Order: sequence, then C-alpha cells, then structure tokens
Amino acid sequence: MDWLKKDDLTRARTLKKNKGYEWLREGIGEGSAIGGAILSINHLAGTKYWIDPKDSIFFLDILQEINLLNESAVDALLADLFNMGVFDSLNGLVISRPAGYTKDETIRLKEMIKRYTSTSKKKYPILFNANIGHTDPIITIRYGRNMLLDSSMNLFMAK
Repeated sequence: MDWLKKDDLTRARTLKKNKGYEWLREGIGEGSAIGGAILSINHLAGTKYWIDPKDSIFFLDILQEINLLNESAVDALLADLFNMGVFDSLNGLVISRPAGYTKDETIRLKEMIKRYTSTSKKKYPILFNANIGHTDPIITIRYGRNMLLDSSMNLFMAK
C-alpha cells in the first residue's frame, strides 16, 4: 500500500496469516518493552535521543517491503547494534515478522540474528516472527510496558 498516496484511506489493509512464532533461543525474560524499526533505532545511536535497552524486552521491526533494507544493509544495522553492546544487555529480543522477505532471505535473516546474539553475555529468549511493526495484522506494544517472554509456554505478553 502506498502511504504517500493515502491508499489506506480508500481500502482496508490485506491481512496476511502468520504461520506462528518461532523461538530462535529459548528461555524466560522479563523487562520493559522498548524498540522499533531497526533503521529508526539505529538513527538514534550517538544522539541525546538514544534509548537504553539495558534489561529490556527489545523489539526490532526488520522490514524489507519498502526496498530500503537489502540483506547487506540489515547485516550492517545489526552489526552496529552488536558493536554498541546492545545484544549483551537485554532480557529478551522480539523480531517482527519479516515483511517482504523470501523463504531463503528469511532463513539468512534468522542466521544473522543468531550470529550477532550468540556471543552475548546474557542468554535471553529470542522470539522471531511476531506481528509487530509493519505487519498486518499488528500487535500494538506500549513503550515501557512490562513484558514477559517464556518459550516453554510460548508466551509473549504484557504483565
């Protein structure tokens, strides 16, 4: 849908069925919800607007649908977060449903995420394929809300 042409005002969004959550790392994590679109989050780095994700349930929307983020760009953005130590301080990580990705690209995206989080000092759960960010339907997550991730119960919920 072209938002610049205001197509959203003339027709309803097309909902796409989610095949379900996938746990890239199991565990239990609790913390304040913070995050957003990876491109926007990374633009805040080094500014007074930077969000401190320490001890949070950090959510990232990694979309390709608008053709801004090819695989090498996503790899670079994840590397930036890794180099800032973001993946060492989390209580949990939630990744959006990969909008606009092929099956093979989705597999490579999951491998990138695993690679950048595998050396983290903390072992927290990583939930992949969540209906957050630029998905239809969409789950709204309130910033700062205490969230729980529990892979053994397949839970991603507000507390």
